[in-house]
Amino acid sequence: AWNSQQFTEGRPQRILGDPSLYALGGRFRAGFSRHTVLKAFGELGSLKGLLGRFGSLRGADPNASNPNVTNTPTGITPSLSDELGDEIPRGRVTLRSTAVPYHVFTADWSHRERFQTADGYEVGPSHVTASLASRGPQHVNYRVGVRQWLDDTIP
Repeated sequence: AWNSQQFTEGRPQRILGDPSLYALGGRFRAGFSRHTVLKAFGELGSLKGLLGRFGSLRGADPNASNPNVTNTPTGITPSLSDELGDEIPRGRVTLRSTAVPYHVFTADWSHRERFQTADGYEVGPSHVTASLASRGPQHVNYRVGVRQWLDDTIP
């Protein structure tokens, strides 16, 4: 975006108005007792879709029916966030409990969470996981769990 025509012509403020350059994220943590915690985080990689939804609540865009008119400043090429589908939220919710002595119960829901590979970042599939693990001063520790993939594509 910084090497666009608007910036080179001395109008960087037009570039800063592009909502695809901004992201939104948040984290949440709540303890229900001494032994149970709920954690969540969410991300929206581009504000473009969010602002478009709020714009539709205010009224229709008068230029929406004209394919020759765009509200994007000239000289801005589609950003990487548009190619990756960053207008769809992603996140994770985890419930963790140590109420049973020497054990940890975890339930997890993940939606389009990103992970890093040698080639860059990849969007992972959505899934639900539940597990029970032993902990503490035992000779043999164990962990059992189940996972259900929620997407059609599995890594």
